Amino acid sequence: MPFTKNVSHARTRLLRASRPLALALLTVAAPVACHRGTSSASPSKVTLTVTNRGFFDVNVFVIRSPVAQPIRLGMVTGGLEKMFTVSENDLQPGQNMVVQVRTIAGQTAWTSQSVNVNLGTMARLDVVTTSSGDLSQSKLYVQSP
Repeated sequence: MPFTKNVSHARTRLLRASRPLALALLTVAAPVACHRGTSSASPSKVTLTVTNRGFFDVNVFVIRSPVAQPIRLGMVTGGLEKMFTVSENDLQPGQNMVVQVRTIAGQTAWTSQSVNVNLGTMARLDVVTTSSGDLSQSKLYVQSP
């Protein structure tokens, strides 16, 4: 038993001695970890709010160029709203946004017209689906502040 008590006592002393070191490391590391300055490694973003006014669940994509594969942002369940963040790198030249919406069950798709978005602004996508899955009444636009 004395050996167990010595090990336990040594462990306690070690933990107490390491607390100031851990606190010092957190004090130094926390501001660095929380820094969100702008740099080339952290591109600017545009917020896209998608309101699905139909019953069909849809996948939402952003199209970087006519020849590139669309980039999937995510799914929006019928009747719900969801926000996505679009990187500046995923916009078309001149800060233009083009999105594509595809119904999951209906297997139909709609591609928006190009909309100019300023970085830091809010773009909105209203998805309107008919009972047959037609998405042609959907609309992409920039929300006024």
